[in-house]
Amino acid sequence: MQEYITLKEAGRRLPGSVSGCTIWRWCTKGFYIPAAKRVIRMQYVHIGRKVFTTEQWIEQFIDDLTAAKSLRHEAERKTLRLRELERADAVLRQAGI
Repeated sequence: MQEYITLKEAGRRLPGSVSGCTIWRWCTKGFYIPAAKRVIRMQYVHIGRKVFTTEQWIEQFIDDLTAAKSLRHEAERKTLRLRELERADAVLRQAGI
């Protein structure tokens, strides 16, 4: 069985000591990644009136965010490269090549 931790405790275990309210927002509203065109949420459970997560779910959330953000950087690089190629093509057309 997994060891459940409170959202407050989850926040303390992250670098920089993230507030429990922020963890709750990540669980309910998630984090929108425009390049991936999706919202990434941290997994959680209600047990009675309390809300819990696990270290494994925190790690999964961080891994998902990292992967989605790397997609964003890759998309930006492709866009920049396409612009460079379009500029080079325009210069060659003007030169008649």
